[in-house]
Parts: sequence; C-alpha cells; structure tokens
Amino acid sequence: MLTDRRQERRTLWETTVDRWLHAVLSDLADHARRLAQGDRGVLLVAVDTVEMERMLETSRLVAVDPKWFPVEMFIEMIQRPEPVGRGIETARRWAEVIRMMDPARDVALFVTSQPNSEGHWFSRFLVMHDGNVEVH
Repeated sequence: MLTDRRQERRTLWETTVDRWLHAVLSDLADHARRLAQGDRGVLLVAVDTVEMERMLETSRLVAVDPKWFPVEMFIEMIQRPEPVGRGIETARRWAEVIRMMDPARDVALFVTSQPNSEGHWFSRFLVMHDGNVEVH
C-alpha cells in the first residue's frame, strides 16, 4: 500500500506527465525514430514533476536526456521485480506489444520519474501505433 506522501507524489507526477506528454510526445516520437534507425526498441525518459513543469513553462525539452534501448535489453531491465523493475508478466506483455511494432513508423516510450531514496518510481509505457497512442 502506498503511503500518503508517496500517493501524493504519484498523483502529482501522473497529472503532470499527462500534460507534459500532450505537449512533447511528437518531439519525443521523432527523436525515438531517429535513434531507432529501423530497429525495435524503447526510448526511456526519466523526468520528475519539477522538470516537466519547467519544460511546460518554457516550451523546451531542456531537462530530458532520453536513452535508447533495444527491445531485448529493455525487457531484461523491466522484468526485474519491483521496485527495480515491473516484473516478468509486465515484461512479457510489453515485449509482445513492441514486437508487433513497425519500427520505421511506430514508437515505444517508457517515461519514468526519478527513483526516490527508497528506490520507488512511477512510470508510463506508451506505444504510438498508426498515429494512435496506447498506454500500457
């Protein structure tokens, strides 16, 4: 169960990430396609609420340092148990979604908060497929 403080942090991050993704998703997707060079993989972006708010105010992606991971490496990372990963079942579901992507056109993004002092973090896994965004 989440503590009140952790639940507040999660709610604030989720609300902010929704607004932020609405503003930057197209730019992130273009960047992911350039990095992918036709390979399947995931663009991982670790960003906290304060950074997202700053970017929304300035309309610039200044605080983002995305990392590109080939699908196998991403799945290996994500299948670890929480709080480090998301677990084997989640990794299997996401791997299937990624393998169905057309890497020349589709994009997978994994947006996370920075871990807190206890290693807990929040995330969103999104796939842009045929112009539609699916949140997993």
